[in-house]
Amino acid sequence: MFQRESETNPNPKSSVQEELQLKMMTNLENMVLESSMPKLQGPKFDGSASKYTAFINSFDASIASKTNDPARLLQYLIDCSEKDALEKIQAWSILPPIEGYKQARETLKLHYGQPYMVARSLLEELLALEPCEKDRSKSLGKKLLSFHSKLKHAHNAEYKCRR
Repeated sequence: MFQRESETNPNPKSSVQEELQLKMMTNLENMVLESSMPKLQGPKFDGSASKYTAFINSFDASIASKTNDPARLLQYLIDCSEKDALEKIQAWSILPPIEGYKQARETLKLHYGQPYMVARSLLEELLALEPCEKDRSKSLGKKLLSFHSKLKHAHNAEYKCRR
C-alpha cells in the first residue's frame, strides 16, 4: 500500500539536487536583477501637481522599466516621494505588494495627476512669478518656456485621460 520514496523516485538525490540548482538559479537571477536596479537618486516628488507628469514619466523610465517586482516598485515609489505625497502613499505598504503598488499609483494620480489640478498648479506658479525688469527678459523667457512645457504636459495628460 505505501511505497518508499526510493520506489516512486528512483533517484531521490537527483530531486534534491534539482531543487538546489533551481534555488541557486533563482538567487542568481535576483542578484543580476538587483545589480541592474538604479540607485535611489531618482526623481523626487513632493506633491506639486505641476510636477506630477514629469515625475511619473521619469519614474517609469528610470525604475519601473527595469523591474516588474511590485514590492520593489512600491518601495522605490515610497522612497521617491516626499512631504505630502509620501504621507498619502506610505500606508499602502501594509497591503500585499501588487495591490499596494497599484493603490499608491492610483492615489498619486487621484491627488496630483488630474488635468484640472495640474492646470491650476501651473497657473498658481505663473501668478507667483516676480515682475521682471527690462534687462532680465531672458530670465522671464526661460520661465515662460518652462511654463509652456509644463502646460503642454498637462494637455497631453488630459488627452490621454479622455482616450
